[in-house]
Amino acid sequence: MLAKQIKHEDYMGNARTTEAFFNLSQEELLEIELSYEGGLEGHYQSMVDSNNPQELLALFRGLIKQSYGVIEDGGASFDKSPEHFEKFKKTAAYQALFDEVMFSADNANDFFLSIMPKALREQTMKQLSGNLVVADVIK
Repeated sequence: MLAKQIKHEDYMGNARTTEAFFNLSQEELLEIELSYEGGLEGHYQSMVDSNNPQELLALFRGLIKQSYGVIEDGGASFDKSPEHFEKFKKTAAYQALFDEVMFSADNANDFFLSIMPKALREQTMKQLSGNLVVADVIK
């Protein structure tokens, strides 16, 4: 679970900090992994190799959408209903987060690792070894 403090300027020019929550369960991560030939890492590498910013954009949008939710019942549940995401997507906080993740390899790597289940995070960190290269695709 990632509780992200997103610093941004709202649509009226006011400085704000919005707290947003992101999480992928092991089941959701497995579903994402199996949806790509060669898994998520293989798919990502093919996007980098083919210099395909449209697919990279879609990947990051999808990860944000699939992981965003609202904590309810004092932390007992995490609601990822489409309505919650659509409301978040209309905010300047969403755009600030998207820009942060899309245009910085370190931020993309940190975001992805932070939304993963704890049990898989360490193993994935070893596999990725910090080699997300978003900037090489977005030029």
